[in-house]
Amino acid sequence: MQREITPLQRKFLIISNLFIGLSGIICGSLFMIAPDGRLMGAADGGLLEMVQNFPLADIFFQNFFWIGLVMLFTLGIPSTVAAIALLRNMTNQYLLVFVAARLLILFCIVEVIFMPNFLVPFFMILGIVQVIIVVRIINRNRIRLKK
Repeated sequence: MQREITPLQRKFLIISNLFIGLSGIICGSLFMIAPDGRLMGAADGGLLEMVQNFPLADIFFQNFFWIGLVMLFTLGIPSTVAAIALLRNMTNQYLLVFVAARLLILFCIVEVIFMPNFLVPFFMILGIVQVIIVVRIINRNRIRLKK
């Protein structure tokens, strides 16, 4: 059953998930390849000193490796999978977008608490808009099924 979605909403979901997914894969991988942050320009900005004050810093945050791993698995892979599901028009595409968007929002909340930066509001808005679109689509589908 095809769910109601406008072409603009569909394009937004595909483009935003591709953008978030590729950003998460690239940035996460660069942090993992060079845990000192030099490939991401984070080696000299004081960010590493901030990260080293996180809870469990002596185990996980002596460098950016774990942050890169989290970026890869919470942003990169889920959003890329959601974009592929949308492009292939898979039956679970909206559930995958919902999960990816919720992970993005969660990542942004943690980032706001521990290391705020100017990009967080942009990504938070992307996640919130994705959730709103998907919830509206799912709700429309439920109403139609009840009739």
